[in-house]
Amino acid sequence: MDMAYMYQRAERAEQILRDGDVWADVFPHDEAFIAVEINNGDWKHDHLRAGWLLESAGYTHISEVVTEEDGSDCYSAIHYFR
Repeated sequence: MDMAYMYQRAERAEQILRDGDVWADVFPHDEAFIAVEINNGDWKHDHLRAGWLLESAGYTHISEVVTEEDGSDCYSAIHYFR
């Protein structure tokens, strides 16, 4: 896949999340994956919902890298989708 296509996929994913009331930064990670960065999001209402919304639209969740956590229900992470 070329990067122009991946930018289109990232823009589509960001719109799906926005329409679902999940605020995240979405960008191509490479030519096969998009990255969804959620900062200080609730585990259920932001992180879990983002995965559900994108998987319902045909994306596949590959992995998650936690970037910040403090023991509460909110944390920051980058989710990778194909």
